[in-house]
Amino acid sequence: MVAIARVQPGCLSYELHESISEPGKVVFFERWRDRVSWERHMRSPHMDAFRANAGHLIGAFELLHLHQVA
Repeated sequence: MVAIARVQPGCLSYELHESISEPGKVVFFERWRDRVSWERHMRSPHMDAFRANAGHLIGAFELLHLHQVA
């Protein structure tokens, strides 16, 4: 999924990180050119497939929309 996301139009950065202190806890850090690009990514067939195949593995999650300040 990461490799596919990285080549999508508008993707500036797409990284998957795992906690050192809590193995299995992961964070996706994504940077998109604009909101439209991110929304297109979220509606893409590969994201639908990810949710269908791995959605049951995802417990509680938090979605943060951030802007860079420095």
